[in-house]
Amino acid sequence: MNQRILVLFGAVWLTASVLVAKPKTGFDGKWVIDQKASEAIPPPPQGLTQIIHVHSNDVQVSSSWKESDDGMSPLLYLGLMVTDLQLSTDGSPSKSTFGPFTQAAQTTLAGNRMTTEWSANSAESGTAHGKWIRTVSPDGKRLTLEINQTASDGQTRTGTLVFRRK
Repeated sequence: MNQRILVLFGAVWLTASVLVAKPKTGFDGKWVIDQKASEAIPPPPQGLTQIIHVHSNDVQVSSSWKESDDGMSPLLYLGLMVTDLQLSTDGSPSKSTFGPFTQAAQTTLAGNRMTTEWSANSAESGTAHGKWIRTVSPDGKRLTLEINQTASDGQTRTGTLVFRRK
């Protein structure tokens, strides 16, 4: 009888531990902008969503948003408002082109913090460089993106975007 109870208890414990889903705490997943919690001028685009996939040393960020009436993206969001951004966390530069800009970026990943230092060049608009720091909260429900940018005219722009995991 005691052996049956132990076997039954063990089976229930094993089943419960398998069925209880571990909460997501990494960068992988779908992240939706929290307009009210974000602090940036100009404000982030409505409906900004980023889907992040981390595969070994490669990070893919797929973004979507509601286009503005004029179809223009504010300079603060240079490199962020692109539909597909490929980053590498092994120290090698990642290069991408969007609109008139060519961008080079180097990204590091350490635990819940992803840092990208980048520079972008355009014959029309000059250069800009900056840093993005993405941090996932300990509970894995919030992603904070700090934006620091300096344009070729010396103007500095900053912002903090807050995303919620969906």
